[in-house]
Amino acid sequence: MTRLGTESGVTLLAYLALENLQHALLAAGASQLALPYLESVESLALGETAAFASHFGLTLIAEGYALAGDVEGASRFMERADSIALATGMHPTGYEEHVRAVLALQEGAVEEGIAHLERARANSFGLLLGDAEAARGRMDVAVAHYDTVTTSYGLNWTESGLYAPLRPLAHERAANAFLALGDTASALRHLAAFVDLWRNADPELQPRVESANRLLEQLAGER
Repeated sequence: MTRLGTESGVTLLAYLALENLQHALLAAGASQLALPYLESVESLALGETAAFASHFGLTLIAEGYALAGDVEGASRFMERADSIALATGMHPTGYEEHVRAVLALQEGAVEEGIAHLERARANSFGLLLGDAEAARGRMDVAVAHYDTVTTSYGLNWTESGLYAPLRPLAHERAANAFLALGDTASALRHLAAFVDLWRNADPELQPRVESANRLLEQLAGER
């Protein structure tokens, strides 16, 4: 789909395809696999005449680099996006704050990451905010944010396309957070949901499903 969008010149299609791809690969733990697609979308973003569309494309590319751990690449594209916002006086959507949060969290700056996520709350899926709160040891707050992904509330229409790939990841992380809280019943519920959603996942993801199944059996046996 990403290739279709770039080859046809349908910018919005390419952007949405890249967004879905990046979050699907995030859920699979393979964000670096998105890197080859970023360059093809770059030409579309730089060729945009509308400031908003160009800004959005550049921040999406920056997110791809950030999720893959390439801080330099992400920062380079964020500088381009910021220059567009400054030159045109446009009001960004908040997505750029989401990218800055990813960068901050990767560098271990949890408080800074949370500050960025709070500013981008309208565009946040709750997944990264849950991770940040878990890193602070506030598991009760973390699970509430994960629940914005495991259920449909907290999502607006622009986020609904990314609901499917992020939902199982949120269940998996919520289970771990509930285990840390000592809430076995809730952990079992989320583990079961994760296993059900990824039952037919690709072979390289099956070890995580098998691990969750073993933990389910262990926890059920201890109750």
